[in-house]
Amino acid sequence: MENSELKAKFQEHMDTEMLKLVAHAKTASWKWFTADEIATKNPCVLVYIILTAKANATFVSLYDGVDTNGQLIGTIETTANQSRPFSFHGHIYCQRGLFVDLDGDALGVLVCWHDVPIVLGG
Repeated sequence: MENSELKAKFQEHMDTEMLKLVAHAKTASWKWFTADEIATKNPCVLVYIILTAKANATFVSLYDGVDTNGQLIGTIETTANQSRPFSFHGHIYCQRGLFVDLDGDALGVLVCWHDVPIVLGG
């Protein structure tokens, strides 16, 4: 295969991959949270967060559910005056919704997720 053919194949591959990424991003939900709140009551896939602290270190706890009685997914921390991105590369499936429990020293947290359609059998 010649160099120009390789370049064309590579460009075609990259174009296809970019279209997949754009389609994936269009289905995402996101919100900037500044207090404890339900992100969604629906089943979802947690994808990404960015936690931002005020003058003190802070943390956010994420739950599979609609409150802190749900299953703890994890707690992400960051130091004072910093932002910490965290990507869930394997994504985290939340079957009972997603609850954000934000520490008072947080400026806020950006949470990105994908709602999962509920399929009824029948």
